Amino acid sequence: MFCAINTALLKLSLFVSTISGLPNNFLSSSIGPILVLLTTYLFVKFDKKTFSSIGLKFESSTLRKFCIGILPGIGIMSLYILCFVYSLGLKIQPNKNVNLLFLLLNALPTIILLAFMEEIIFRTYPLIILKNKIGQFTALITTSILFGLYHLAFGWGITGFISTSIWGLAFGLLAIYSNGISMSTGFHASGNLVQLALGTTGSSYSIWNTAYKNGQQVKNFPASESTIIVAQLILLLFILLFMKWVFKKTNYR
Repeated sequence: MFCAINTALLKLSLFVSTISGLPNNFLSSSIGPILVLLTTYLFVKFDKKTFSSIGLKFESSTLRKFCIGILPGIGIMSLYILCFVYSLGLKIQPNKNVNLLFLLLNALPTIILLAFMEEIIFRTYPLIILKNKIGQFTALITTSILFGLYHLAFGWGITGFISTSIWGLAFGLLAIYSNGISMSTGFHASGNLVQLALGTTGSSYSIWNTAYKNGQQVKNFPASESTIIVAQLILLLFILLFMKWVFKKTNYR
């Protein structure tokens, strides 16, 4: 219910922003996180809990954990994308029209904010509640599938559902390991930033572009079934190794 309500509110806010002609910037992107925080507050108050009890709190280690999550996010997402690019015979080339000032002052804060919002929706209240009721492993799988369904609702298709569900496993594991969402937010945001920087999101503000061998820019990022499978298996391998390590650390059987 929590995830469904937030998804509906975000779709509504996106619709309102579109028809009202609001620019796609940090200010307009703040509407969703504000609605999510309000929904979270109402659910927490109804259950007579606190933000701290669902892992939503600021501590002295929050910024450190956030920064720790950035490096593996950059590394794994870069490997994931490059697997697609080079298996399809494409190449990465510099974008001559890059606007680094826009990327740093508008795109980066927006990416961090939206990653924080999605981590609140799936790795705070739902993960903690389900973990206490049905166990850690089942809660992790359930919230990961809900994360995939959330992207499916926004038009990502079946491939997007599978991909984001697998990424949801990684984010959930980091949230469990770090007892909060600061590390998973750093991982999540840096992964999204890599996608933008490498030109796979269709943005004109990317640092590089994905192009054919003749130098023509790829407008619609192609993907064949075989490359999807290879990339997903590489990602899943990282997650399974990390899952074994995390559950060993937390004495999970």
